[in-house]
Amino acid sequence: MDKNEVAPLIDESTPNRNLSRKRRQPPDTQKGSHRRRRKRRRRHRLLLRTRNYSNPGNSSGGRDRFLLKADGPGQVIFGADEVKKDWCRTIPFNQTVTSGRCRPKVVKNNLCYGQCNSFFIPQSERTSNKVAFQSCANCKPQRLRWVNVTLSCPGQTPPKVQTTILKVESCRCIAAERDELNQTIRYQRKKSKSNHAVQ
Repeated sequence: MDKNEVAPLIDESTPNRNLSRKRRQPPDTQKGSHRRRRKRRRRHRLLLRTRNYSNPGNSSGGRDRFLLKADGPGQVIFGADEVKKDWCRTIPFNQTVTSGRCRPKVVKNNLCYGQCNSFFIPQSERTSNKVAFQSCANCKPQRLRWVNVTLSCPGQTPPKVQTTILKVESCRCIAAERDELNQTIRYQRKKSKSNHAVQ
């Protein structure tokens, strides 16, 4: 090398590995399976926690009802993939309405049938008598209303009698208090009586 020549700042004989490195991408044929694997990993990362949860019963149906949100570190109970999916069906059936000596009348109604999840997680601290988390979900009416049914009573006075039945419109797995359904029925009954009084 001559003294008058200037040495190159970058040696071009050795390629820069960092510049030539390219990010590997899955082939076009595996894009769908790659997305499915990523979604599966996200589902497995959802874990139940026992501390700092906030109103788990107010969430929507399905498994999300049992995923407890935590602001800080918590005790891992088990993975969300181990929680079996609950189900609740609205099944139509024919209900026979009777009253005294009146002729029976068949009306269409619905019943609720299903299997819902229940949880009872004990508190880890001995000083506290409260439970860490408790949820008892039942397959019960999500929407219901009172319906008036008119029965024919030949030879009786009056010849027609009006009775009221409870009609179920839709069912769902709902985690709630033991007496919540009874309170709802009592509220609907009072509402129905007030409507009759106005009419």
